[in-house]
Amino acid sequence: MKNDKSGFMNEKEQVIIPAVHEHIFMRNKDYFITFEDTSYSLLSIKDNKKIAEGYEYMALPDEGNIFLAMKNGKYGYIDEKGKTIIPFKFSTALAFDNGVAIVSEDEAGENIYYIDTKGQEVAAVEAE
Repeated sequence: MKNDKSGFMNEKEQVIIPAVHEHIFMRNKDYFITFEDTSYSLLSIKDNKKIAEGYEYMALPDEGNIFLAMKNGKYGYIDEKGKTIIPFKFSTALAFDNGVAIVSEDEAGENIYYIDTKGQEVAAVEAE
């Protein structure tokens, strides 16, 4: 933090991402998500460039480069170029983990299922 702005330094105290962001929400080794002026943006750590912006919510996957995002009250998934790869049609969704994500299209969240990275249903989620 510097002047109420966030950035990144490495273990040698070298600035990787300058402290210019209002709030850094999440990060991994390649990407980070900021929250500024009521919207989320996805940025590359390598070059500190915005990949996608203006979303109501975003989350990083545990691995890979398929990012959970929300717009107009629905969840969908974008790639590392900011392109929509799985449509924004889910009322509930989680980030990808081990090649699958848990989603639901109904508002009550009763029909929950797993999708693969192509957006295809792969199995229903069993109630516990």
